[in-house]
Amino acid sequence: MTDHFARPDVPASSDRVAELHRLAREDLAKGQQERASVPNLLPTYAAGVHAPEPSDLDVAIALGRRSLTKYGQPDFGDPNGISHAHGHLTESLRILLRALGVEAGEGE
Repeated sequence: MTDHFARPDVPASSDRVAELHRLAREDLAKGQQERASVPNLLPTYAAGVHAPEPSDLDVAIALGRRSLTKYGQPDFGDPNGISHAHGHLTESLRILLRALGVEAGEGE
């Protein structure tokens, strides 16, 4: 049985395996060189790397869209459902106004 394992101090048992190992080492070196040439290239799982915080407006827009999707057409036969939808949509509108720099009740 042939040995297909190659190390720097132990040659591969076949020329083809040795060639594949040489190509793999060259490819690894090339990738490391390319990564080193790009500044601030860190994997997303690296310690201390976090996605940027969304702005207040982005959060308000996402909440408003989610609220409209869930509560935009309540079941009018369910009084609790209507009350819950009204409260949630009111709160979403208040958050959106705050993100725009306007407080509820201003400019009336």
